[in-house]
Amino acid sequence: MKTVELGTNKAMTTACEQPSHGPITVGSIPYWAAMPEVSPLPEPKKNTWGFAIPTCIIDTQSAPALVGVEAEQKYMRAFLMAGSADLVVTDFQLNQTYVHDYLSKILGFDLPQFMVVPSVGLSSLTNHLLSNPQALEGINEWLSRNNGQIQLFNVTQNEAKLALALGQPAFTCGDVQSAIEIGSKPGFKKLCLELGLAVPAGKICSTFTETQESVSEIMESGKTGFIKAKEGTGGTDLQSNIVFFPLELEASGLGLIDYVRGKLDAFGKLLGDEWVVEEMVDGQDGSIHVYIDPFSQPDTFVLGALTHDNSYVGGYFPYQTSPIECELIQKVNTKLVPALKAKGAIGFHCFDFKGEYFLEDNVRPGALDFIHQFVTRIAHKHFPGEPYSWYHCHVPNAGLYNFESIFAHFSQFLQPVSRGCFVAISNPEVLPYGRSIDMTAISVGSDNSVGEAQAHFYQISQLLHP
Repeated sequence: MKTVELGTNKAMTTACEQPSHGPITVGSIPYWAAMPEVSPLPEPKKNTWGFAIPTCIIDTQSAPALVGVEAEQKYMRAFLMAGSADLVVTDFQLNQTYVHDYLSKILGFDLPQFMVVPSVGLSSLTNHLLSNPQALEGINEWLSRNNGQIQLFNVTQNEAKLALALGQPAFTCGDVQSAIEIGSKPGFKKLCLELGLAVPAGKICSTFTETQESVSEIMESGKTGFIKAKEGTGGTDLQSNIVFFPLELEASGLGLIDYVRGKLDAFGKLLGDEWVVEEMVDGQDGSIHVYIDPFSQPDTFVLGALTHDNSYVGGYFPYQTSPIECELIQKVNTKLVPALKAKGAIGFHCFDFKGEYFLEDNVRPGALDFIHQFVTRIAHKHFPGEPYSWYHCHVPNAGLYNFESIFAHFSQFLQPVSRGCFVAISNPEVLPYGRSIDMTAISVGSDNSVGEAQAHFYQISQLLHP
């Protein structure tokens, strides 16, 4: 079978004179059921975006907070971007109902090749590969035979060891060490400061004294702030960020020294050798996405982000950019992309922002990149040329603890339509976050809107979580 061409429903980045529809707010109702007022948006432009050559996907969850957590290691979605020309390496057998009955039969996807390697204890896919010479040889043979490249998820020092063990093959991220440097919280803040880009006020710290002084400075101004681990991921939920604020200090009854020491101790070994202390800023959450190819000018697009307790929980598309966000896109194109190319840090980049400030660079596909590519692939297959919108979030479920149960009860809602709404599920396992489902509602046709997608999402979520 031929590889499915991955297109993209590119977000409007030219209508900068039009105001954003405003933030997706979360009030007293559950965050996954938030229903803001959203106006229909113009049909966005389209372009083709995806892997240009055969790609070996090693979707390793190797961030420090994720290593050794079985449920986290099974939270993988990059294979949704893969077709028959690609290879997906895992250390567990993917759910066959999801892969064959849903992806192949209902969505009509051509499937990649799969290599399943044994797990050796609770660690990460990268570590399992490093202890398996036969698997490394098989990957190298596939890369050589197909003139392929490797797509990683997290890029850490473990992946640098993997690159060395494989003989330094081509990676979509380019130079692995540069990706590690830029992908760290301190590394990206340093780069932004060098380029004159706006970041929240704060400091890069490597000692307790520096941290105490920075926390004190932010709280003396009456503001809330974060301590951000060097290689953290997942926000506050995974202790990548820890919040501090004056009222909490007052209520704790502790002095500043003990208060700050308790915050740092809460990170355990996840803090790293340097970290960021910065104030919390106001503004609309979002992410600017780009795939940097060394030979062409990349296209940037914006996806709206949903957050809860300072952690990502979902997103929506299309996103109507405000004048401030258009300026951020321009800075990505004119400053960040050239600087990253010069450092050899290419491939996927997901720049999180809030208001006018850059927050971090995920030097990998962002969570919403997978959803965007997944929906784009469905659109290319089932309603090519039709405009669409989508709304995505994690939905707590009412006791359906595997995809077989979900499929048996809700398969009628998973059938793609060329007009109206349907839902798509983008993970083969029920997620560890509150036993939740990774679900996206898609609104298709000339009257599509984010609001309509949200309404359908809420309707189906009520069935899963009445």
